[in-house]
Amino acid sequence: MSKFWAIINNQYVVIRKIGSGGFATVYKAWDNMLHKTVAIKKIHTEYSNDSKYVDMFRKEATNTAKLEHENIVRVVNFRYEEGGFYMVMDYVKGMDLEHLLKRCIRDSTVIPLEISLYIFAEILKALDYAHNVEDEFTGRNLGIIHRDLSPGNIMLYFDGRIKLTDFGIARVGTRENRERRSHKEKLKGKISYMSPEQAQLKDIDARSDLFSCGIVLYELLSGKRAFKGTDDFRIWQEVRKANIDLGRLGGDVPKEIKKIVIKLLRKSPEKRYKTASQVFIDLKRYLGKKGTTEASVEKYTRFIRHSFSREIKDFKDEMRRDAKVISSQLFKKFMN
Repeated sequence: MSKFWAIINNQYVVIRKIGSGGFATVYKAWDNMLHKTVAIKKIHTEYSNDSKYVDMFRKEATNTAKLEHENIVRVVNFRYEEGGFYMVMDYVKGMDLEHLLKRCIRDSTVIPLEISLYIFAEILKALDYAHNVEDEFTGRNLGIIHRDLSPGNIMLYFDGRIKLTDFGIARVGTRENRERRSHKEKLKGKISYMSPEQAQLKDIDARSDLFSCGIVLYELLSGKRAFKGTDDFRIWQEVRKANIDLGRLGGDVPKEIKKIVIKLLRKSPEKRYKTASQVFIDLKRYLGKKGTTEASVEKYTRFIRHSFSREIKDFKDEMRRDAKVISSQLFKKFMN
């Protein structure tokens, strides 16, 4: 780790790298002014002088900073310093949904229905807010579409909160850049959660996010991947056809919920739900027959603490180790 990344802006003490993507790396850090853990996302050095990538990064930060909702991970700062762009975000004290789903697939288990529907409802709340957020000066709908909704971007906090992250990354990609890349490079990673129209590089709207949300619900209910294939290109072909075996949902999934899944996963956007609020109304209608949402909150929190008991212990141990790193870095800064 370079000296620059030890202390940023005389405020953020970088502890360690926690992930890396196509054009940015995410670090865990300590905000020494607010005394809280944060995540710092830094654009890769090779892209720092590329205006297209810098604009993409800046737009991600500004889009997400406009989203002030309890189910969305916040961006709290964006800076340029010593040749690098970085944004500061809330640090997620938990795991992503992908981690939980992979475990279920590995163990051939299914998340309980009530828990799955609670997770789904929280995602809908985030999407409904994002799709309808307006510019604070003009009152114009900002037209924000996630375009990258997948289990890896759905964060399950250890304390029971659920938040959506990584808004704006895919929506700012240009058609020219996409067409220059190979199918494998273009579709790698999140292709399994794209809508058919997104996979075909067509214009998309909020209904595309709802299709992706339907894929997540399908996998929550079935414990299986919606699209299967030996490589990304074969999966891409299945996504374009919206070829999903709805029979794998099983007989224990209520017919009302199956209807929601089927409508979300229509190949034609015109036949899907138009808004997240419409989906939420149908979901609430079913849940209203079964009891209060407060009961779901309590059961969900217990489920998460049980499911992630080992990860929670590891997290507490990590925090104790991090305290030593923070103290050491601050001491070095003081001595210098």
